[in-house]
Amino acid sequence: MASSAGNHAQGVALSASKLGIESVIVMPLSTPKIKVNAVEQLGGKVVLHGDVYDDAFAYAKQLEQQQDLVFIHPYDDIEVIAGQATIAKELLEQNPKMDRVFIPVGGGGLIAGMATYIKHYAPNIQVIGVEPKDSPTLYQALKNAERVILPEVGRFADGVAVKQIGEVTYRIAKEVVDEVVLVSNDEICAAIKDIYEDVRSIAEPAGALATAGLKKYIKQNNIAGENLVAIVSGANVNFDRLRYIAERADLGEHNEAIIAATINEKPGSFLKFCQLLDNHTITEFNYRYTPSNQARILLVWHLAKGLTRNKC
Repeated sequence: MASSAGNHAQGVALSASKLGIESVIVMPLSTPKIKVNAVEQLGGKVVLHGDVYDDAFAYAKQLEQQQDLVFIHPYDDIEVIAGQATIAKELLEQNPKMDRVFIPVGGGGLIAGMATYIKHYAPNIQVIGVEPKDSPTLYQALKNAERVILPEVGRFADGVAVKQIGEVTYRIAKEVVDEVVLVSNDEICAAIKDIYEDVRSIAEPAGALATAGLKKYIKQNNIAGENLVAIVSGANVNFDRLRYIAERADLGEHNEAIIAATINEKPGSFLKFCQLLDNHTITEFNYRYTPSNQARILLVWHLAKGLTRNKC
């Protein structure tokens, strides 16, 4: 028995199948179909329940008691954390001269394990966690010096959509994590595009989280000449979601700006509005008439190199 919004579900399903054991995995209703299919193909029985991971976790604990199952926690388990730490072992063997490592954070198992190993064998390497702005579990816990339950979390990066950092993972992370970077959904989309253009692989939003954080950290701190590493942790994204990601990527790179406006529905209003845009290249335009004699306009335009939204 396990609850998961990501890789843990597939890991438990595969391990159980290898051992000839039945596995039941509870996943949120919002879980991408590609993740559900992957778990089922590995032999796991998927139960969909709740809006976010925390709902799935609570239901899994109920089933554990009702059906006398053994529950394997996706992150708040010291053996699971130790298993995730092996990624740091491989990383140090391949690239021992790193300056900073960027690690995605959901429940905290991956960063707790990796950071513990890195700080033990290479304490000079900085470990930086990366979270979505709308799911900052570790960031808020470190800020408040205690675990915080978020009232709600964003679902775009569904693999890290957790309302509270784990108890064990927080206890470890607060001692070994140097910093946490928060990124927007648009910045995540831009990172997905970067990964694709670099290695022709498509990461899921949670999988590209660390890359987005690395890019943001470089810009904010004017980093140059350092050996930086970002952990790409997943590629479970529904194909039909790629269009949205592609559209938002340029916004995340600040190559485009988007504006919504309401203008009077009368001759000359639209011409006057266009004149305000100067010579910007419009890449998308939507116009909607309303009964109130006003028109609502949504448009996207290309930003010239070096031009920020604040200067538009």
